Amino acid sequence: MNELQVCGINFVIVDEISAVGHKILSDDEIKCAIKAVMPFFTVSSQWVAIFRILVDYHGFPADITAFHKRVSQLLHGTHLDYPLDYQSVQKPLAASSILQKKFDDWRQYHPQKGDRVFPRQKMIADRFLLALEAPESEAWLSGAFSDKTFCFSPLFSD
Repeated sequence: MNELQVCGINFVIVDEISAVGHKILSDDEIKCAIKAVMPFFTVSSQWVAIFRILVDYHGFPADITAFHKRVSQLLHGTHLDYPLDYQSVQKPLAASSILQKKFDDWRQYHPQKGDRVFPRQKMIADRFLLALEAPESEAWLSGAFSDKTFCFSPLFSD
């Protein structure tokens, strides 16, 4: 993974294929987006949704150990109700073939009736994408997702 630092902000450089349609984000933007979706977590295995988006669209490593290390460095000192650990990504990936696929495949997938796992993952992934791609959007500002701290606005920053 290549990184670039400009004015004290770290940027991840991704290959063109994964960057298409997705802006390059700073570590702080990614950290804020993770914090923004954390109130919607109901189980630690929902880290798979974060994994899928960061790997598929933002150049994070697909190796779970390397991903864990990268995200742990990014979130160092941040309290999370559902902390990331190796098992919170590995177990769901091993248990579900759709979770192993690219997020573009998730968009096409129709879960079986009674499937509670995939819809939870998809909901986190969709909200995480929105937080990453359009943090200033009306959906976030109107509180459609949460009344929790919105860290992209100077009015609500830590």
